[in-house]
Amino acid sequence: MSWLQSLFNKETAAKAKRDWRLLIVDGHGFHLTLRFLNICQSHRILLAVYPPHSTHRLQPLDVSLFRPLAAYYSQSIDDFIRLSQGLATITKRDFFENLYPSFDRALAEANVASGWPKTGIEPFEPEAVLKLFEKEEGEGLGSSELDRGSRSHINRSLDSPSAVRTIRRIVNQEVAQRDAQSQRVVGSLSETCLSLAARCKLAEDRKQGYLEALSNEKKKRKRGRPLMEEFRGQEGSGTMFLSPSKILKARELQDAKVAAKEQEAQEKVQKAQERVDQKTQRKLEAQRKRADRVARAAARKTEAALKKAQKEARRRLRRLRGSLKQSLKSPTEGL
Repeated sequence: MSWLQSLFNKETAAKAKRDWRLLIVDGHGFHLTLRFLNICQSHRILLAVYPPHSTHRLQPLDVSLFRPLAAYYSQSIDDFIRLSQGLATITKRDFFENLYPSFDRALAEANVASGWPKTGIEPFEPEAVLKLFEKEEGEGLGSSELDRGSRSHINRSLDSPSAVRTIRRIVNQEVAQRDAQSQRVVGSLSETCLSLAARCKLAEDRKQGYLEALSNEKKKRKRGRPLMEEFRGQEGSGTMFLSPSKILKARELQDAKVAAKEQEAQEKVQKAQERVDQKTQRKLEAQRKRADRVARAAARKTEAALKKAQKEARRRLRRLRGSLKQSLKSPTEGL
């Protein structure tokens, strides 16, 4: 953000005066925020956003400076290791010593000037970039080289598995007991088995990698995408020219995202309140049930005490009646 205001706008405003200026950016979603777009519109700056994963061919800085810098630095590190016969290691003190000469060579005036025609920006020539892709396709590996590379990769992948050692041991035992023709057949079958085992191992590794990539992508989607990534998803994967009308559309998209987040937050609060209400209701219901159980237990005790008292009263009444009858019989017997 400070680069846009203190460098680009400051260095180009005087020359442009009231005209619109064009700023070409790589389109990283975390850089092109709505605040960035608003500043560009207020200073009459048009944005051209490169397609994803294309700056290594379309951005002059990557093509004419960063690529030579990486090549020169790698060459410097190779020379450093070769001169020490591989006995010296690269430390922090060696980093700048190898980087600065590479940096000085890469940032030559000729390299800076060559970035614009190489990317077809100035002079405007899109064919300059397309020719690079045609050249790369023409310089591709032949089928025999690819076959040799795949076979060597398979052989390297079979260096350590215990299953390979077991197969080789069994094959060697069988081959030792057979004639030359049988040895060739068994050897061919052995190589076929080993090749199939390697392919299965490679397929398993690819599957695991795909699953991990899918898991990471799901995590990214849960976190949400930046504004420009969603905007690009609606506009397409090509180069975008962010005119004032498209910036307005981006604002509407941002407002929709904010409204959706607010709605989601409200729904979360409402669901949380519903859970609290349900928990309170369950607690009250449990308390009511406990009170009912206590009341019913007290009623049962009271009823049992009442029955016991009534039983005791009836027993005493029977005793009293028996005593009364006995007393009434006694005077009569005396006469």
